[in-house]
Amino acid sequence: MLWVDSMARDFNVDQIKKLWVLDLVIQQGSLKKASLHAKVSASAVSQTISTLEKSFGKPLLIRNRGSIEPTSDAIALLEILRPAF
Repeated sequence: MLWVDSMARDFNVDQIKKLWVLDLVIQQGSLKKASLHAKVSASAVSQTISTLEKSFGKPLLIRNRGSIEPTSDAIALLEILRPAF
């Protein structure tokens, strides 16, 4: 994914923290569980994900009632970044 490769070179610390939250959400399977792990509110996690999605111009999560799934773009992005976490 070309957009992932070009954006990966331009990450700053704040974006990396937000991507860590995205990774937590995917690993935990919910915003609430991720918020407990990160010791922030579920609202803060939701806002972080929304900010990331606006920044990338693409949805990163598929939100279903009671579950969350990563999009293919989120998976590609995290494959590049996970070793840094």
